[in-house]
Amino acid sequence: MNGVLIRKWTSVCIALCLTTGLIATTIVSTASRADAATSKELMNEVFDTLVKEHYKAADQERMMKAAVQAMIADFADPYTEFYTPQEWREYEAMLENEYVGIGVQLENDANGYFIYRVYPGSPAARSGVSVNDYIVAVNGVSVKGLKENDFYKLLTGIEGSTVSLKLKRYDRTINLTMKRAKITVNPVVSRSFADGVAYMEISGFDSDTPSEFQKQWRALKQKNPKSLIIDLRNNSGGYLDATLDLAQYFIPNRVLLREVDRFGRQTPFSTKNDSQNPDLFVDVPVVILVNEQSASAAEVFAAALRDYKKATLAGTKTYGKGSVQQLFPLVNDYVLKLTVRKYVTPLGKAVDGVGIVPQHQVDFAPAQLIRAMQLTGVKKLKIAIDEQQVMLINGVASLERVKLIREKGNIYAPARLAAALLNNAQVSAPKKGTLQIRHAAGVATFDGASGLITREGTNYLNLASLVKRVPQLKYGKSANQIVLSNY
Repeated sequence: MNGVLIRKWTSVCIALCLTTGLIATTIVSTASRADAATSKELMNEVFDTLVKEHYKAADQERMMKAAVQAMIADFADPYTEFYTPQEWREYEAMLENEYVGIGVQLENDANGYFIYRVYPGSPAARSGVSVNDYIVAVNGVSVKGLKENDFYKLLTGIEGSTVSLKLKRYDRTINLTMKRAKITVNPVVSRSFADGVAYMEISGFDSDTPSEFQKQWRALKQKNPKSLIIDLRNNSGGYLDATLDLAQYFIPNRVLLREVDRFGRQTPFSTKNDSQNPDLFVDVPVVILVNEQSASAAEVFAAALRDYKKATLAGTKTYGKGSVQQLFPLVNDYVLKLTVRKYVTPLGKAVDGVGIVPQHQVDFAPAQLIRAMQLTGVKKLKIAIDEQQVMLINGVASLERVKLIREKGNIYAPARLAAALLNNAQVSAPKKGTLQIRHAAGVATFDGASGLITREGTNYLNLASLVKRVPQLKYGKSANQIVLSNY
């Protein structure tokens, strides 16, 4: 989505009327109107002459689209875009987390694209696709080296059409065939961890996000949570209206953001107060997880809760998309998505191009969730990693994937995972071939002789060697799981 903060159709008429009135009365002079008319006449004259006189037959629609794209390109704004009716339908479906496909979430690493998540009830789930399966080919077409958009086109298609996958699962190859179906991804996924920690992953701010939050937060509150972790990692944005509706349960009657127009004038947008649902107001400590793919509406939400000291942020610096787009319906169902303003946080801090730096910076994804648990007050943590490399925290499955290395009868885990269990201990490399973990009880040093290996740029530690040098950590095996704990 490239991080889009959008005003929906209901806002378009008001904004258009206000803008037109402002231009007519205070900005556009008679001379500038004349210049604009002359430019349009020239453009129309060139278009008509090409169509009538050029020896090649003219594709007028293609010419029109090329002219529009050229005008947009002159602004050098990646968020101002022109959509054909079909392109808009596809884009709108993406905004609403709807598409026709097989029902998986993908990630990639040095070995290619792998299944990060399989959505329940989807064609992939019914056909036996598993988390961590690598996709080798789609309908006989190798996916090696494919760009993300091209890969996406292979998996999606017409509802009911057949797609065949060649998968690699550990050391064996699996071939599965399934029919594409309409997939609607729930924008909110929640669960309860031990020690009274509630967790909500919000993957996008679409039209259903506020109502899904209401339903799932009400269910979570039945368990009397002591804290709430909101996961906005990889959340690339959505609608401003949805963000306002959700934020009211955290910061009612507060300014969520201030839009800034080309003249520097600021317009505040404030949350409401849902007095009909006072039970939904969040009155527990909140930790928000963000990363470099948290953008736009996700940044608006996180920055506002940070500014009002309602939440602590953990993870990595966000994307830095601080502009607002508005949708303009055009003739024949074409749509123009136009950047109309920048925005600043409630305290006036810019986001565009700079992002938001969390108070607690953690650059290893599984360690980010562990750190969030620690910030809520959880001290005792037991990490279990199953055969599918899914990480369980204190017995509850998370959405994290942790790769283990098995070599010569030894098991190695990422060094940063061990450091995270030691209350986010510092990891450093004082010299080549060595690694140090500096924690509250001292410093543990590792090298090749004491269990340190490096694979694909990641440092791993032999777990047996680790617990000898860091007795605060415990290591064991249980029911096909590798277990590491700090107690």
